[in-house]
Amino acid sequence: MKSDITTLRNIFDAQSLKIDELDIESEEDILTTIKKFSSQDLVPRTIKGHNKEALTKLYEYLAREYCSYFKEDKEYTLGDFDNWHYKMCLEVQTYYKKQISVELQYGKAQKIINMTFKYCFCLKNAEKYINKFQFCHMPLDSYTLDGWFKQDVLSWKNKNLENKSDKLLKTKIPAWSNLTDVTYGEIQNIIREYLQKARHIYKDEKRASLTSFQTEFYVWAEQRWLRSIKDLDKQDILKDNFPHYSHENIYNKTTIKLFRKIIKSIKKFK
Repeated sequence: MKSDITTLRNIFDAQSLKIDELDIESEEDILTTIKKFSSQDLVPRTIKGHNKEALTKLYEYLAREYCSYFKEDKEYTLGDFDNWHYKMCLEVQTYYKKQISVELQYGKAQKIINMTFKYCFCLKNAEKYINKFQFCHMPLDSYTLDGWFKQDVLSWKNKNLENKSDKLLKTKIPAWSNLTDVTYGEIQNIIREYLQKARHIYKDEKRASLTSFQTEFYVWAEQRWLRSIKDLDKQDILKDNFPHYSHENIYNKTTIKLFRKIIKSIKKFK
């Protein structure tokens, strides 16, 4: 798999967002990125008291912190980055509690922090700061957590436990939005372990494992595709007993026939 910045941006379809017109070296543009893009991944519609005015100061604070992070002349270690990430998530939680009187779960706080990195990766001049993304976490949501992690990563982890009584159960892992800081940290560590030790496809041209951050670009796209085809065979118009008048149009008849053939192939693949 390719791990260059151009390929990953294309997978994310960043060009359609026109986000590359914003500059990572501009605090104002990072603020725009947070307001317009990454804050939406926090799923604001589900949070009581969420409004643009109340969150302006929070977004301004985050923009300053990200701008400082990218520009400061400091070599971060993995531990340094994890500490910085933890601090930022707590700041988001604290702001919600003090300014909006909302107990925001850590799982939701991580989403805006992680997605801001993903969007910043697509900004103009991000190439200059590529080393600042090396320890970034994988954003956790229903695709990466419920799909990929619980199906692939967790299965691998459980098979390789020395003490089988330590087996991790899917049912014990809450939805991404309800994750605690402890559970979130454990999941990120397991993902890193999986990418370094397991046999998987997420390797670059030199067979080196992709980072958690790089892997997410592929995983999210794959899981979205898998979910979209999951119920494809349940579409009424593709069933044999669907009224035949829909087949009178030659275009419909040809299309339905093609889709039935594709569905059979997909079932074999799955």
